[in-house]
Amino acid sequence: LEVEGMEKAVNAKNVLSLMRVLKDQNRQDGDRKSFIAPLADALFEELLGGGDFQTWGEAAKVMLNLILTKDLGQNVANDAIAKLALIEEGENKDLEQLKHYAQVELILRQQKLKDAHTAFEELQKQHPQTFLADRILYQQATVLEELKRYTEAIQHHRKLILTQTESPLCPPSQMALAQIYETRLRQYHEAKQAYETLLVRYPISFEADLARERLRLLQDKIQAIEPPK
Repeated sequence: LEVEGMEKAVNAKNVLSLMRVLKDQNRQDGDRKSFIAPLADALFEELLGGGDFQTWGEAAKVMLNLILTKDLGQNVANDAIAKLALIEEGENKDLEQLKHYAQVELILRQQKLKDAHTAFEELQKQHPQTFLADRILYQQATVLEELKRYTEAIQHHRKLILTQTESPLCPPSQMALAQIYETRLRQYHEAKQAYETLLVRYPISFEADLARERLRLLQDKIQAIEPPK
């Protein structure tokens, strides 16, 4: 498996040692948050392109286990964790659903937003109890935001957070919700509440530091535009 930024190809035998090397290198560089993302992306693409699930599904398990058992989860992009969990679940559940999802995500990557929205809705109708429910909701919310359908995007983020409570996509969904309020709708008090909720529910998430910074700036903005009482 060829991974961007790596000199040697990754295989099921060397994936663990390469992860450790990457982690150590990125710790020295002060950036431990994304060392796993290139591996997760490449592995996801390989599997969805027809790669051997027995081999790469096992590699995904190793990667996910290292993240979750070595207290690295808070330092890794949630999307990378979600992809690894998705691969692990897909191996034990319905690979056809996973491939169907990949086809829809390809439409999204091509920036065919309306087509992607329709395709995600159809995927959800065909598989109402799918293990992909959290990712479908997140992608639907992302598409709706790009289509400037902000109220619907917020509704999808809220549904994900309320119904998929154990999903690693809950923190980024809460962050996206807050940013819609702040930057799209300019409803600053609602944004403030959403950032505060993120810090309470997901205090060690990847998004927490950014939420604290956004909250500080937002409080200054609110004070500047509202007259003192």
